[in-house]
Amino acid sequence: MTHIAYHRTTDLTQAQHIAAATAASKQDAWILAIFRSVPRPMTALEAHQWSQDADHHWPEGSTRRAVTNLYKAGLLVKLGTVEGRYPGAPHHLYALPEGQGELFVGRAA
Repeated sequence: MTHIAYHRTTDLTQAQHIAAATAASKQDAWILAIFRSVPRPMTALEAHQWSQDADHHWPEGSTRRAVTNLYKAGLLVKLGTVEGRYPGAPHHLYALPEGQGELFVGRAA
């Protein structure tokens, strides 16, 4: 299933829009690779921390956007919520769809 990685919310030239969409697609692919390589459900913030640890320093909001895009495309599923960073602010847990994690165990992201 294809999805739109970048959501145009500001006036950009065509070249700027293409560059932003390309960068967002790469972020989506990287976040999906994280979920494929980490064998447990996680929040968008945990995925963001994994990306930071791998020296990808995009904004937290970009990681949240990527997780949402992957969820809407059916590449991730929601499993419930956990306590978030702030008391009373739950975060959704995401994972690969049932059976998909086994396809990627042992493969490099």
